[in-house]
Amino acid sequence: MKRILVLIAFALSLSACTTFTRTSEVDLTNSWGFDGRIQYIGQERGIANVHWQYLNGQHEVELSGPFGLGLTRLTGDEQSLRIKNSDIDLYGPAEQLMSLNLGWRAPLSALPYWLQGHPMLASTPTAPITNGVRFEELGWTVSATDFRLDQGDSRPYRLSLKSDQLQLNFIISQWQASMPENL
Repeated sequence: MKRILVLIAFALSLSACTTFTRTSEVDLTNSWGFDGRIQYIGQERGIANVHWQYLNGQHEVELSGPFGLGLTRLTGDEQSLRIKNSDIDLYGPAEQLMSLNLGWRAPLSALPYWLQGHPMLASTPTAPITNGVRFEELGWTVSATDFRLDQGDSRPYRLSLKSDQLQLNFIISQWQASMPENL
């Protein structure tokens, strides 16, 4: 479980890798959250319940096993990442934590877009699939499906983020369109 938590932690920092500028008119809200499950498939496999909140560049993610056991909290912004549970308390630059614990990097600045079913770069072509969209961006294939209208926004309830080293599958049970001012 510790390894999956560290692997998922890569998703928290927006500046751990090269920053790209989006040049489209797609307005992704600065405040959202969701509850669901996340599955990690790589050299190891794992699954966790996930509660994710995002507010103006600040992520707060809670991961837990069955019945809420093994709670791990991940918090981060553009500069740093913290991973904390009953066994560990790691804090530092997200890129450094990823490199030391995982041995690879990902295009983290794209994650807030991808989790909402949009490519980060406006020039990225998308392909329609059954009730969803698929696109390849920055070395990753993103599939977002099961879109539903939620408080005026169409949001995916199933996501797959896949690179040659890692696959993350999200099954979202509930979206929150706006979050409290403080996480």
